[in-house]
Amino acid sequence: MLRELLIKDFKLLCDVTIAFPSGLTALTGETGAGKTQCLEALQAALGARSGDDVIARGAKKAVLTAVFDLSHRKDVADFLISEGWLDNDETELVLERSVERGRPSRGRLNGRRVPLSTLQAVGESLVDVLGQNARADILNRPSLEILDSMGDSAHSIKLTEVREKYTAWKNAQSTLASEEEAVSRARERRELAEFQYNELEKSDLLQGEEVKLTRELQLLSGARERIESALEAAQALYGEEDDSTSARDILNDAIKSMERLAESDPELRPDTVRLRDMLYLSEELAETLRKYADKIVDDPERRNWIEERLAIVHQLKRKYKVDENGLIDLREKLGAEIERVTSADDRLRQLSIARDEALKKYLKSAEKLSKARVTLAKKIAKELKKHLEDLDLRGATFEVRFSTDAENESAFRSDGIDRAELLIATNPAQEPGPLKKIVSGGELSRLLIALKTVLADRDRVPVLVFDEAEAGIGGEAAFMVGEKLVELGKSHQLIIVSHLPQVASQAKGHWVIEKKSNGKDVRAEAREVSLDERVAEIGRMLGSRGDKQALDKLARSFLSQE
Repeated sequence: MLRELLIKDFKLLCDVTIAFPSGLTALTGETGAGKTQCLEALQAALGARSGDDVIARGAKKAVLTAVFDLSHRKDVADFLISEGWLDNDETELVLERSVERGRPSRGRLNGRRVPLSTLQAVGESLVDVLGQNARADILNRPSLEILDSMGDSAHSIKLTEVREKYTAWKNAQSTLASEEEAVSRARERRELAEFQYNELEKSDLLQGEEVKLTRELQLLSGARERIESALEAAQALYGEEDDSTSARDILNDAIKSMERLAESDPELRPDTVRLRDMLYLSEELAETLRKYADKIVDDPERRNWIEERLAIVHQLKRKYKVDENGLIDLREKLGAEIERVTSADDRLRQLSIARDEALKKYLKSAEKLSKARVTLAKKIAKELKKHLEDLDLRGATFEVRFSTDAENESAFRSDGIDRAELLIATNPAQEPGPLKKIVSGGELSRLLIALKTVLADRDRVPVLVFDEAEAGIGGEAAFMVGEKLVELGKSHQLIIVSHLPQVASQAKGHWVIEKKSNGKDVRAEAREVSLDERVAEIGRMLGSRGDKQALDKLARSFLSQE
């Protein structure tokens, strides 16, 4: 449950702390005193969007803190633990939100920095706020959505299954449509595609062929010159002709001279060895050059073929405006396009079968959901009738009118094949009709409370907040609304902003929100009331005119009914 709400510099609430007991707590006060601002502060603590305009005048930032005690709600604590928002041994949860001028809002969960999205997710599992727009919400919200929200976990599973099957059917439908469009385009340009494919296929292009042939052509084009250069170099190194001087001859002469010198100076012997090595090396190199010259092929026919082959490649590159790799990719793409046309009928038939199978599965799940909705609607109608009677709407009936179309694909949606309308009759002589046309403001308020009471048994959210949910209600009906809220408070913690003494007098906790002025500024304060102070507040809510003693006695009589 929500144990405490601390508000610092939020609008008119500059330093307010409100403690909440279990059961029903009422926030009362004059119109405009700041009651709704207390609820806005709670929502801000739970991650609701808040701008600089919520910061009190003269303050740098607003800080909102909500403290929850989950020791008696193991189901909620287990859920928060499973989501990683609460440690195993923690039962206290502190949500804090700071809104600072000109800076992003900050959120903390048990002292740890968290994004606002985390505060929002945690807040949704802890608090459900039925605000002043709830009446418009129930009148404008899709009826099926309202009905499905009142289903149990098994109902939710059926709804999820329908959504998944719907998505699978739509995806299969989209895949088939895309393939049909692609086949249609391929058929339109089949003749051109086949011509281009045949041209590229005939060229028999290979990956990297152009670079390889260009290199080979360079080698073939200079074959004669390379042969001559290699042999000339070999001759210069180790010539065998008598009339030519080679490196071998020069080295032999040098070796003879070094040998003579080495006889006189032994230190020159290593240099003599080096000269002999140079002689051997020149001989080996000359042999290598001769072998190299022998391997060079001077093949004019091969050269001509390569030139013709490269001309074809260059022509195709110019024609299709792509490089060699692009030509190969284009050939494969055209081949796949032709294959798509060739095998189109079989493939389209398979995709059509897959789409039809997906549709059958969707319809099967949707029909199960339809039956579950009918059963749920009857159960909800029975429960609502009882709660509406408790709220002084005796003889009121509630029903869900369905229309289901399993034949018209255009009527299929992600939430099934049903259409629904919520109908109500507020007295036995009345035919059930749409909520907008039948219910008055007070009747709609009671319907909302009845719906929330029905949901209470299915709802894991422990804290319910009502902002003037009893609008349009008075007299004995107001007492009955208070009694219903007290009943609901047995399973949930309730916080209500109220203007009705009949309701406020039945609350377990009672806080008065009032404005205070110091002559320069106006601030809102929260004051917990009990005993005589509470009598005075109930008396104020009853009205200040008339006999004060009689009003005081009446207020005490209201409180005596707790």
